[in-house]
This record gives sequence, structure tokens and C-alpha cells, in this order.
Amino acid sequence: MADAPSNPGVDATLVTAINRVFYESEAASYDHRHPEVMKGDRSWWQKVGGEVLDGPRPRGGLNLLDVGSGTGMVMESLAEFLRPGDRFHSIELSPSMLARTRAKWAGRAIAFQPVYINGQAGELPFANASMDLVTMNALLHHLFDPGALLAEVDRVLKPGGRVFMCHEPNKRFFQSPLLRGLATLYKVAGGGIETPGADICQRVNRELTAQGLIRQPLTEEEIHRLVEYHSPVERHRYGVSADAGFDPDELARSHFPAYRVVEVDEFTTFFHRPSLERHPWVGRSLEFLWQLLLRHGNHFRLALAKPGGLPA
Repeated sequence: MADAPSNPGVDATLVTAINRVFYESEAASYDHRHPEVMKGDRSWWQKVGGEVLDGPRPRGGLNLLDVGSGTGMVMESLAEFLRPGDRFHSIELSPSMLARTRAKWAGRAIAFQPVYINGQAGELPFANASMDLVTMNALLHHLFDPGALLAEVDRVLKPGGRVFMCHEPNKRFFQSPLLRGLATLYKVAGGGIETPGADICQRVNRELTAQGLIRQPLTEEEIHRLVEYHSPVERHRYGVSADAGFDPDELARSHFPAYRVVEVDEFTTFFHRPSLERHPWVGRSLEFLWQLLLRHGNHFRLALAKPGGLPA
């Protein structure tokens, strides 16, 4: 499990607030700006749906929870596998991101019941053992204290339930000097992060100042560093950290010691970038070569099963 980066004056209140304001500002453009999430992760979630949701239901249907739901990519990916009686709860920090999810389903005939909740990841408003499935996509690295959320996930998950997380930075990958060097060269060559932009930067500084959370304006890079709090790559414009991110095996042992590891998989998102959207064959070719030569990924997927019988 990653420790919180040592940043004097930074606490959970600031990290939560800056993520809320940042994604409020980015909500309208999020799907376009993040093909690595909207396209790069969707096929895995559809695989999860086919393997886990295409089976018998408990009486009354399934309760599913997507934490940090963003604009609803996980719900979209699993929708075809949901049935009448199933309830899909989306909890999201940013009201505007949550509104984007709601708008995608407005007026559509759907079999399941969507439930939209504006709230914080570490404070899940659900009873103990109330969820059959908990999903998270590209969430943990935004949190000041990911462990608080993982304890909540364990609390709300039923015996026999499953937890799925995807698109988290793979600490083991970035501890390799070779791979860290290649990642740095890729960023320097033009594959670096896209900082928030002047408009988002101004809004973040204005609102955080009004809340009394900062005294001096933050630069674009400082804002991105706090938004992507545990990311080895996204916290710096060109540099890559060796000690940030998460080790999936350590994460499972530390926070879900009794759970069975169903799947752990490394994958790369380096070649799912807005700059490559005009020439998708370039991204696919580079990704193929990367996997052929290195067989390691800068992100991981992790699926865990809680001990106990199947929900009745």
C-alpha cells in the first residue's frame, strides 16, 4: 500500500477539495480528455460483467456499488448484464460528474434501477454487508487515505461478494529503473501529462482560496500533483516517481487478508492518449510492441472475493 506523499501542509481536506473542484471543472470534457479510461478500461469491465453478472440472482436482485463513478463508464460497461431488480449505486464526489452519468440514462428504458449519490469515497452511506459487488475505476490514487475507503468496502460487502478495482498505478512497474527510464523518455518525447489548463487552474485557485484552504495560488503542475496524489507519472510533468503507486499483492494482503485473489493483471495506458486519438493505429502498434517486449504494465487490475457463502 502506498503511503501518503510527504507534502507539508497537505491533508485529506485539501486533497478532497481540490479533486472536487478539479472534476467539477472537467466534467463536460472528461470523456474526451480521458480515452485511457473511457476506451482503455471498458473491455475489461465488460469481461467482468459477462463472467460475474451472467448467473443466478439472489432474491430481490443484486446490489452493486461503483465508488468514484465519474461520468459512469463502469455502469455503461455493465448495463447489458444487469436485470430487473438489480440496483446500481453510483457514488461520486463531483456533482457535475454525477449529473453527466444521470444525463446519459435519462429517458432510456433500462432493466435495472440506478441510484445516484453525491458523496465521499471514505464515507459510504450503506449498511454493513449490503453490497454484492463493489467496483472502483481510477480512484485510489486520487485519495489522501485510500485505506479508509478500503475498510469501508470491506464493511459494506456481503460474505461471498466481490470487489473489482482497475486503472491504479502499479508501484512494482515504476520501481524498475529500466521501466521508469522508458516512461520518462516517453514523457519527454511528447507523451507527458496534460496539465489542467488556465481556466481550470483559475477556478481551482479561486475556490480553494475562498474556502481558506490555500494562501498562495497553486501552479498547474501543483494542482495536478494534488489531484493525482499517489500517481508516479501524473504527479510530475516529466519526472517519474519510484515510490508512488500501489503494489496489488501488498494491497490485497494489507486490506483484504482473508479474501481470495481472483485476478491480478498488469496493463499499460501509455498509448491511450488524446494526442494519439487521430492516429489510433499508432497507439495500437506501440502498445503491441510494449507488451511483446516488456510484458509489464504501468497500471493494474485486481479482483477479490470475500470469504463466505453466496448471497441468498
